[in-house]
Amino acid sequence: MRQAQIEALQQRLCAAADTELLQRFKRVDAEIKADGSLVTEADLLMQERMKRELADLCPEYGFLGEEMIHEQRQAQLESAGTGLWILDPLAPLAKGIGLVDYKRLPRGLALRLAESPPYGSQRSFGSVALDFCWVAAGRVHVYLHGRHDLWDYAAGLSILHQAGGHSVTLEGQRNPPLGLQPRSTAAALDADLFREWCAWLEISL
Repeated sequence: MRQAQIEALQQRLCAAADTELLQRFKRVDAEIKADGSLVTEADLLMQERMKRELADLCPEYGFLGEEMIHEQRQAQLESAGTGLWILDPLAPLAKGIGLVDYKRLPRGLALRLAESPPYGSQRSFGSVALDFCWVAAGRVHVYLHGRHDLWDYAAGLSILHQAGGHSVTLEGQRNPPLGLQPRSTAAALDADLFREWCAWLEISL
Protein backbone atom coordinates (compact mmCIF):
# COMPACT_ATOMS: atom_id res chain seq x y z
CA MET A 1 0.00 0.00 0.00
CA ARG A 2 1.09 3.55 -0.65
CA GLN A 3 1.66 5.91 2.27
CA ALA A 4 -1.42 7.94 1.35
CA GLN A 5 -3.56 4.80 1.48
CA ILE A 6 -2.13 3.83 4.85
CA GLU A 7 -2.92 7.27 6.28
CA ALA A 8 -6.44 7.14 4.82
CA LEU A 9 -6.92 3.69 6.33
CA GLN A 10 -5.82 4.93 9.76
CA GLN A 11 -8.34 7.78 9.60
CA ARG A 12 -11.19 5.50 8.53
CA LEU A 13 -10.35 2.89 11.17
CA CYS A 14 -10.31 5.50 13.95
CA ALA A 15 -13.61 6.97 12.75
CA ALA A 16 -15.22 3.53 12.57
CA ALA A 17 -13.95 2.56 16.03
CA ASP A 18 -15.29 5.81 17.50
CA THR A 19 -18.74 5.27 15.97
CA GLU A 20 -19.19 1.51 16.14
CA LEU A 21 -17.11 0.50 19.19
CA LEU A 22 -16.72 3.33 21.67
CA GLN A 23 -20.35 4.41 21.44
CA ARG A 24 -21.38 0.90 22.51
CA PHE A 25 -18.65 0.35 25.09
CA LYS A 26 -21.00 0.65 28.08
CA ARG A 27 -24.04 -1.13 26.59
CA VAL A 28 -22.96 -4.44 25.10
CA ASP A 29 -25.50 -6.97 23.82
CA ALA A 30 -23.71 -10.29 23.39
CA GLU A 31 -24.56 -13.72 22.04
CA ILE A 32 -22.71 -17.02 22.38
CA LYS A 33 -21.28 -18.39 19.13
CA ALA A 34 -21.05 -22.08 18.27
CA ASP A 35 -17.42 -22.20 19.44
CA GLY A 36 -18.38 -20.81 22.86
CA SER A 37 -16.94 -17.33 22.30
CA LEU A 38 -18.94 -14.11 22.44
CA VAL A 39 -20.15 -11.93 19.59
CA THR A 40 -21.55 -8.46 20.24
CA GLU A 41 -23.54 -5.92 18.28
CA ALA A 42 -20.35 -3.87 18.08
CA ASP A 43 -18.47 -6.81 16.50
CA LEU A 44 -21.01 -7.17 13.71
CA LEU A 45 -21.41 -3.45 12.98
CA MET A 46 -17.66 -2.83 13.05
CA GLN A 47 -17.08 -5.70 10.65
CA GLU A 48 -19.67 -4.43 8.17
CA ARG A 49 -18.39 -0.87 8.46
CA MET A 50 -14.79 -1.86 7.79
CA LYS A 51 -15.83 -4.15 4.93
CA ARG A 52 -17.38 -1.12 3.18
CA GLU A 53 -14.46 1.19 4.03
CA LEU A 54 -11.83 -1.25 2.80
CA ALA A 55 -13.74 -2.04 -0.39
CA ASP A 56 -13.90 1.68 -1.14
CA LEU A 57 -10.22 2.24 -0.32
CA CYS A 58 -8.76 -0.91 -1.92
CA PRO A 59 -11.39 -2.57 -4.14
CA GLU A 60 -8.82 -5.01 -5.51
CA TYR A 61 -8.48 -6.74 -2.10
CA GLY A 62 -10.83 -9.37 -0.70
CA PHE A 63 -12.22 -9.33 2.84
CA LEU A 64 -12.40 -12.03 5.53
CA GLY A 65 -13.94 -11.22 8.92
CA GLU A 66 -14.12 -13.22 12.16
CA GLU A 67 -17.92 -13.01 12.25
CA MET A 68 -18.42 -14.53 8.78
CA ILE A 69 -19.65 -18.11 8.63
CA HIS A 70 -17.10 -20.80 7.76
CA GLU A 71 -18.21 -21.13 4.13
CA GLN A 72 -17.81 -17.39 3.55
CA ARG A 73 -14.32 -17.41 5.06
CA GLN A 74 -13.27 -20.37 2.93
CA ALA A 75 -14.63 -18.75 -0.23
CA GLN A 76 -12.68 -15.57 0.49
CA LEU A 77 -9.46 -17.50 1.06
CA GLU A 78 -9.87 -19.45 -2.17
CA SER A 79 -10.74 -16.41 -4.29
CA ALA A 80 -8.10 -14.03 -2.91
CA GLY A 81 -6.23 -12.52 -5.80
CA THR A 82 -4.26 -9.32 -5.26
CA GLY A 83 -4.62 -9.56 -1.49
CA LEU A 84 -6.97 -10.25 1.38
CA TRP A 85 -7.93 -8.15 4.39
CA ILE A 86 -8.39 -10.32 7.53
CA LEU A 87 -10.29 -8.57 10.31
CA ASP A 88 -10.99 -9.23 13.98
CA PRO A 89 -13.64 -6.59 14.75
CA LEU A 90 -12.61 -6.18 18.45
CA ALA A 91 -15.49 -6.83 20.86
CA PRO A 92 -15.20 -3.83 23.27
CA LEU A 93 -16.16 -5.05 26.77
CA ALA A 94 -16.87 -8.75 26.43
CA LYS A 95 -13.31 -9.23 25.14
CA GLY A 96 -11.73 -6.80 27.56
CA ILE A 97 -8.22 -7.30 28.93
CA GLY A 98 -7.45 -7.59 32.61
CA LEU A 99 -4.04 -6.96 34.15
CA VAL A 100 -4.01 -9.29 37.15
CA ASP A 101 -1.24 -10.48 39.43
CA TYR A 102 -2.58 -13.82 40.69
CA LYS A 103 0.32 -14.63 43.01
CA ARG A 104 -0.58 -12.08 45.66
CA LEU A 105 -4.38 -12.38 45.65
CA PRO A 106 -6.43 -14.14 48.32
CA ARG A 107 -6.73 -17.76 47.25
CA GLY A 108 -10.51 -17.73 46.92
CA LEU A 109 -10.49 -14.66 44.69
CA ALA A 110 -7.67 -16.02 42.54
CA LEU A 111 -9.58 -19.27 41.98
CA ARG A 112 -12.77 -17.38 41.13
CA LEU A 113 -10.95 -15.26 38.57
CA ALA A 114 -9.29 -18.31 37.05
CA GLU A 115 -12.53 -20.28 36.79
CA SER A 116 -14.93 -17.54 35.66
CA PRO A 117 -13.08 -14.37 34.65
CA PRO A 118 -15.30 -11.38 33.76
CA TYR A 119 -12.90 -10.27 31.02
CA GLY A 120 -11.83 -11.85 27.75
CA SER A 121 -8.11 -12.28 28.42
CA GLN A 122 -5.55 -11.64 31.14
CA ARG A 123 -2.01 -10.24 31.26
CA SER A 124 0.66 -9.49 33.86
CA PHE A 125 3.88 -7.67 32.99
CA GLY A 126 5.68 -8.04 36.30
CA SER A 127 6.10 -4.27 36.64
CA VAL A 128 3.45 -2.51 38.72
CA ALA A 129 4.41 0.90 37.29
CA LEU A 130 4.04 -0.40 33.72
CA ASP A 131 0.69 -2.00 34.61
CA PHE A 132 -0.70 1.31 35.85
CA CYS A 133 0.60 3.13 32.77
CA TRP A 134 -1.16 0.66 30.46
CA VAL A 135 -4.43 1.15 32.33
CA ALA A 136 -3.97 4.94 32.19
CA ALA A 137 -3.33 4.76 28.44
CA GLY A 138 -6.46 2.68 27.85
CA ARG A 139 -4.50 -0.28 26.50
CA VAL A 140 -6.15 -2.62 29.01
CA HIS A 141 -9.48 -2.34 30.79
CA VAL A 142 -9.19 -3.44 34.41
CA TYR A 143 -6.37 -4.00 36.90
CA LEU A 144 -5.93 -6.00 40.09
CA HIS A 145 -2.97 -6.53 42.39
CA GLY A 146 -3.22 -8.13 45.82
CA ARG A 147 -0.14 -6.76 47.56
CA HIS A 148 2.41 -4.20 46.41
CA ASP A 149 4.75 -1.81 48.19
CA LEU A 150 4.88 1.97 48.15
CA TRP A 151 7.85 2.11 45.78
CA ASP A 152 6.00 -0.22 43.39
CA TYR A 153 2.76 1.69 43.05
CA ALA A 154 3.41 5.35 43.96
CA ALA A 155 4.43 6.63 40.51
CA GLY A 156 2.08 4.47 38.48
CA LEU A 157 -0.96 5.18 40.64
CA SER A 158 -0.29 8.91 40.34
CA ILE A 159 -0.17 8.59 36.55
CA LEU A 160 -3.46 6.66 36.53
CA HIS A 161 -5.20 9.32 38.63
CA GLN A 162 -3.78 12.14 36.49
CA ALA A 163 -5.30 10.38 33.46
CA GLY A 164 -8.70 10.38 35.16
CA GLY A 165 -8.59 6.74 36.27
CA HIS A 166 -10.06 5.21 39.42
CA SER A 167 -8.66 2.91 42.08
CA VAL A 168 -9.61 1.26 45.35
CA THR A 169 -8.14 -1.33 47.70
CA LEU A 170 -9.78 -4.73 48.13
CA GLU A 171 -10.94 -3.43 51.52
CA GLY A 172 -12.82 -0.57 49.85
CA GLN A 173 -10.45 2.34 50.58
CA ARG A 174 -10.60 4.86 47.71
CA ASN A 175 -7.70 7.15 48.64
CA PRO A 176 -5.75 5.73 51.57
CA PRO A 177 -2.69 7.73 52.70
CA LEU A 178 0.68 6.65 51.38
CA GLY A 179 2.55 4.40 53.76
CA LEU A 180 5.07 1.60 54.07
CA GLN A 181 2.38 -1.02 54.69
CA PRO A 182 1.77 -3.04 51.46
CA ARG A 183 -1.68 -2.67 49.96
CA SER A 184 -3.93 -4.01 47.21
CA THR A 185 -5.37 -2.14 44.23
CA ALA A 186 -8.29 -2.63 41.87
CA ALA A 187 -8.45 -0.04 39.09
CA ALA A 188 -9.88 1.00 35.74
CA LEU A 189 -9.75 4.10 33.56
CA ASP A 190 -13.48 4.27 32.76
CA ALA A 191 -15.76 5.15 35.68
CA ASP A 192 -18.64 2.84 34.71
CA LEU A 193 -16.28 -0.05 34.03
CA PHE A 194 -14.59 0.61 37.38
CA ARG A 195 -17.92 0.27 39.17
CA GLU A 196 -18.70 -2.97 37.31
CA TRP A 197 -15.25 -4.36 38.15
CA CYS A 198 -15.65 -3.48 41.82
CA ALA A 199 -19.11 -5.04 41.90
CA TRP A 200 -17.71 -8.27 40.48
CA LEU A 201 -14.91 -8.18 43.04
CA GLU A 202 -17.51 -7.52 45.75
CA ILE A 203 -15.85 -4.28 46.82
CA SER A 204 -18.17 -1.72 48.40
CA LEU A 205 -17.54 1.79 47.09
